[in-house]
Amino acid sequence: MVAHSADGGTTWSSLRLSDDAHEPGNTGFCTTASIGSSRVQGSDVEVALNGDVYVVFWFNAQGSPGGRVECARSTDGGVSFGALTHPFGAAQGNDQIATPLPNENFRTNPFPNVETDPTRAGNVYVVAADDDDTPTAADASNIFFARSTDYGATWGPRIRLNDDGLDRNQVFPWMAVNDVGDILVLWYDSREDPNNHLVAVYYTMSFDGGVTWQPNQRLTDSFEPNTNQFSNNFFFGDYIAAAGVGDHFHALWTDTRRPGSLPEQEIYYARIQPGVAAVHNPPRAPALGMAYPNPSSAGFRFDAYLPSAGPARLRVVDVGGRLVRDLDQGHLERGPHVLAWDGRGFDGRKAGAGTYFVTVESAGFKATRRVVCLR
Repeated sequence: MVAHSADGGTTWSSLRLSDDAHEPGNTGFCTTASIGSSRVQGSDVEVALNGDVYVVFWFNAQGSPGGRVECARSTDGGVSFGALTHPFGAAQGNDQIATPLPNENFRTNPFPNVETDPTRAGNVYVVAADDDDTPTAADASNIFFARSTDYGATWGPRIRLNDDGLDRNQVFPWMAVNDVGDILVLWYDSREDPNNHLVAVYYTMSFDGGVTWQPNQRLTDSFEPNTNQFSNNFFFGDYIAAAGVGDHFHALWTDTRRPGSLPEQEIYYARIQPGVAAVHNPPRAPALGMAYPNPSSAGFRFDAYLPSAGPARLRVVDVGGRLVRDLDQGHLERGPHVLAWDGRGFDGRKAGAGTYFVTVESAGFKATRRVVCLR
């Protein structure tokens, strides 16, 4: 159901999206196996800068082994909605994860989250957890991202955001887009625990409208997610959120890190900003993030994680291989760093418009990123 008010909340009108879309057998969520029962759960709503309203939800038709994520768009403030589209595909069973996951006791779900981009008209983003159907039994859930550039009419191929190597579980994603178009997705992740049980909060960011993504970053230490609530019907995790404002993000999550006889859920917060380290425990693998902003007329920054201490350099060449700038970074310690090129050449003048390649070298680590200079 979607309700809207045009008088400041004094009166409301509502409509049922699934009926409007003529979903067969859809009579709402039933706890019994009655004929015609289906499940419509996990709705999320987003209002775009132009006033369009997007609603996503998880739909499971009666008799289907799994479900799918559906998206509806309104161009009249929620009075009516167009036909449903399917960010991760139209087939029933595309979007479904086990509950509970292997080695866990808490309930999980594949419910989606939707955001629009204030800097890229027509861009709509959806994230959800899903089993990608690989033979790896321990990997029952991953985080997937879908991107539309035509106001949700069609969707590109889904992108798996977790980069753990397909052997651990990731659940309960949440997404935010800030005012400059950066995208943040965070989730709970069991990759740090060999027993695939304890979880930590991880996140990734995109600076190009969801085309490419930064290496995953760990935000917390691992903690116990099972809290012995509700007579062994444990609820945990779908209490995670993020919001974007300006050039940064605010993140909230449920955490049980405080010592006690039983894990006690509490709410924790972090401010996440590109170029400012927010992680409590940096990733162990060496990495060089994508440039941001990119393209740019005022220089570029790079989040880097160096595998060991040592001298570091940042070199810039043009498309012809000519050296444009060679920046000695001095001796850098192992761990996270923010490196930068101001977009200028050896003579201090701005580099000409075009494509350049920035390479970072340090203690056996070498990585290159492409940037585009604007005039």
